[in-house]
Amino acid sequence: MPRTLRRRGQQTNKNATERQRLQPYEGNEPKLLVAIDIGTTFSAASFCLLKPRASPSLEDVQNWPGQFQSDTKIPSVIYYDHDGKPQIWGAQTLNDDYITQAEENKWTKVEWFKLALRPTTGSSEESFSFTIPRLGYDLPTLPILLPIEKVYTDFLRLIFGHTKEYFCKHHASGREIWEKCFPTMEFVLSLPCGWEIKQQFQIRSAAIAAGFIDVPSNGSSSEQEGMRRIRFVSEAEAAMIYAAQSGRIDPWLRTGEDIILCDVGGGTIDITAYTVKNEDPLQFREKMASQCIVAGAVVVNQEARRYFSDRLRGSPWDTPQKIEYLLTSFENGIKRTLNNVSSELGVGRTQGWENIPEAGIRNGRFYIPGAKAASFFEPPLNAIKTGIKRVIEAERSIKKIVIVGGLMNNSYAFQQLEVWGHSQNITLSKPDGHMAKCVSHGALLWFLLKPVTSHVARFHYGTNIALPLAECEGELSGRNVSLRADGVQVVQGIWHTIVAMESHLGTDTPVVSEYYRIMSEEEIQRSSNYHEKIYICRSKNRPHFTTVAKSDGNLETPRDNVEQCCSVVVDLKSIFDDAPFIENTRGGERYKVLDFGICIVFDGMNLKAYTKWSSKKRTKRGEAIILPASA
Repeated sequence: MPRTLRRRGQQTNKNATERQRLQPYEGNEPKLLVAIDIGTTFSAASFCLLKPRASPSLEDVQNWPGQFQSDTKIPSVIYYDHDGKPQIWGAQTLNDDYITQAEENKWTKVEWFKLALRPTTGSSEESFSFTIPRLGYDLPTLPILLPIEKVYTDFLRLIFGHTKEYFCKHHASGREIWEKCFPTMEFVLSLPCGWEIKQQFQIRSAAIAAGFIDVPSNGSSSEQEGMRRIRFVSEAEAAMIYAAQSGRIDPWLRTGEDIILCDVGGGTIDITAYTVKNEDPLQFREKMASQCIVAGAVVVNQEARRYFSDRLRGSPWDTPQKIEYLLTSFENGIKRTLNNVSSELGVGRTQGWENIPEAGIRNGRFYIPGAKAASFFEPPLNAIKTGIKRVIEAERSIKKIVIVGGLMNNSYAFQQLEVWGHSQNITLSKPDGHMAKCVSHGALLWFLLKPVTSHVARFHYGTNIALPLAECEGELSGRNVSLRADGVQVVQGIWHTIVAMESHLGTDTPVVSEYYRIMSEEEIQRSSNYHEKIYICRSKNRPHFTTVAKSDGNLETPRDNVEQCCSVVVDLKSIFDDAPFIENTRGGERYKVLDFGICIVFDGMNLKAYTKWSSKKRTKRGEAIILPASA
């Protein structure tokens, strides 16, 4: 990681410009960092060109295709033709001429696709780390012929392509610099804190397919190179770092102070509690496991859609085109500006002066009672309150909340939370600007500063081990029993905890699990790769086995709340070569006992792994590869 920490001796009370001052880059060659935040409704990208002996400068990508006025964010929308090719995207989807073209050609509109990637398993009754509230309607689904991996790949390719063009245009010798930096370019992609390792692998694969990583010349695969150069940060963590670096919450950044960060995104609400560990350099530690609630700003739109459809049913305005037009008008008007809820609010405008009183249409406008418009905001506001109450009930000392996200730019929504906060004796601050897309900027700061030193495990992490039959307790009927190389019968599928739920995990501290394998020379020649499956358990009570046994035919089925999240692959050849042979006294066969450790580093959303073993009183270290669960 580039060394770009703040200078020693800087004062902790400083303005925004001073706080973001970074130490000169100490590398010998220029390096380019790119951060991309694909939001449910809007997306953005930022980059940082690290130059030797120069202080890093963070830049936001602007001038997106289709923009009349330069902006940092674009809609997360793509229109596909009948062959599944992207035709218009981002800011182009706000242009009437492009929209007319899409309608005439009957192109398929894809939006809110980020939510299609969400974990399929919501939280159990015992855990609130990921929650999908019952809203009374379904979230949009993708067309059958457009799988989520393709949509993500297409959108990432389009964003990355424009990022390249923007960089090359606005930097002298930009194309030469880009090509020189591309083989070592590093990426930070932001995700909701409820997205899991499976989603990371899907997005990383999409990024590789989108051209982020060339085929490496060092012999490693694109996937291995992607693991090294494509990293993830939670949107809440990036937002917290951005807020801290902005200088706008300085009075709260005192050692020992507890702060809640609430990121109200388009699709999700992320809530995380932090403790200020140190003021200079600024460091945080996560205080409790983060929450992710699928009830962001898009829920307001869905509530409005339901009301529009019900109110206009049977009227001349009861058409899909009119409803979409009214929703767009609502999105650009009332959703952003709602303040006075005591009067009626107009949406849309037709060329005529229609009057349909029973449908709420007067003089060509559709009118909504202010109180009804306010009710559209209730589901996300209630979700925010519920999530925050969970934190303050567990940690009553927390009285300060940093709240970010576009929905909070609405005066009514923020005022409602302020009033509620006052009743709970808590204070709110909203440090991001009106049009800010702070997450991509914060993602770069995360990479450069790494101010969060520890996180709290949202699940139990464990492995599937085998124990000698004589050491096993409990009901074993239907369990898989096998014979080891030393002639001992062992029971498979026993849960072994690597990390317990709610454990504090240092970002640089490995979690070491010790293993031993008994292998013959024939076995190591057949395959030297050892696959260790890593499981997560979502319930507080850890299981004894990773599967549920069945009496019919020794079949085993997956256990509820237990799911494989990835595999760690280790090449045991070097460990085998360093171990002495042992002769089996029963059959005269020779085998080796391989004692080694698998070390896993939990760096926020990122997993890194390696092996270690002892040989002739020396500790050796080897590579380990992390693969998705399906591999």
